[in-house]
Amino acid sequence: MSTTPNEIHAFVAEYPEVVRATVERLRDVVLAALPQAEERLQAGYRNIVYGSGQYGSGAMGVAYIAPFKDSVNIGFMRGADLPDPRALLEGTGKQMRHIKVRSPEDVDRLERPIASLLTVSATLGTIEG
Repeated sequence: MSTTPNEIHAFVAEYPEVVRATVERLRDVVLAALPQAEERLQAGYRNIVYGSGQYGSGAMGVAYIAPFKDSVNIGFMRGADLPDPRALLEGTGKQMRHIKVRSPEDVDRLERPIASLLTVSATLGTIEG
């Protein structure tokens, strides 16, 4: 079940304005790149997950947005499997990788590579929850 925009706004309301604006800009990029994706708030994990049935049943999703006090991560569930010619992805885990962004301007600068990573990520499927 998708989360409503009002639930997302309430979730990010406690963060500083630059973080809220960065989350909103990342949401725009994710939803443009993955127009069929379901947007789900996972309040316990303090993130927003993107995915749906076409990405695999019972799955955690394709990507996520995780706000912090001074930055926001856009993460990829199968990030270790993604091509990353610009070396944007961070992380050392078995599967997940992320890009740390600090402002809406960072998102604007990285929009194309983020959208490309999202598109490729969607073709890889998901990891099971």
